[in-house]
Amino acid sequence: MQINTDYVDSTCEALESNHFLSALEARDNFLYWYKYTKGNWRKSIQHYNAGFKLVPHSKEYLRRIILVMSQLKEHKELYLHMIGA
Repeated sequence: MQINTDYVDSTCEALESNHFLSALEARDNFLYWYKYTKGNWRKSIQHYNAGFKLVPHSKEYLRRIILVMSQLKEHKELYLHMIGA
């Protein structure tokens, strides 16, 4: 998990207790990295995990995300719900 030092304790508590708020924050963070990487979703996922400096674990994180996505695709209805289609 990437630690954002800009958050204060009350913000962290809100993100932990409010799943909708944490999902919105995750979406906004991913969209930032998506724009930063000029639409490269694989690099976006790695940067989402590691920040500006990619680390060796970033590739493993990407591999696990791709694995989860492929598992979700096996359950098409759930997958479409997850991606908002």
